[in-house]
Amino acid sequence: MFNLKRSIQVLCVSLIPLLSGVTTTVAQEPIIPGLPTNGPTTATLTPDQRANLLEELTKAKKHDKEARAGHSQNPLRQAAYDEKIDQINRLTKGLQEGKNYLMSDVQKALKPPRR
Repeated sequence: MFNLKRSIQVLCVSLIPLLSGVTTTVAQEPIIPGLPTNGPTTATLTPDQRANLLEELTKAKKHDKEARAGHSQNPLRQAAYDEKIDQINRLTKGLQEGKNYLMSDVQKALKPPRR
């Protein structure tokens, strides 16, 4: 005979790999795309402006590290600051290598994380 409970269990178990693959792919997408698609980019910056931008990113990273230490009892805030620090590190490294990013991504990295 047809066992509905068993069929639902088999269906659920068979969907787990599919659903976990979807969430894994979404989580692995880069925060900062390598090739900007639209909007102003860092390609239009002069060497002095690029140096100033790198200095601003360094200051933002220092601020985020200090702020993260102040939230030592809140793991969610620490994770938000860790993510921002990683984003700033990727931007800084890319800019030093001559890569270009959307200015909106750079501005997002300079802002404090959402609360």
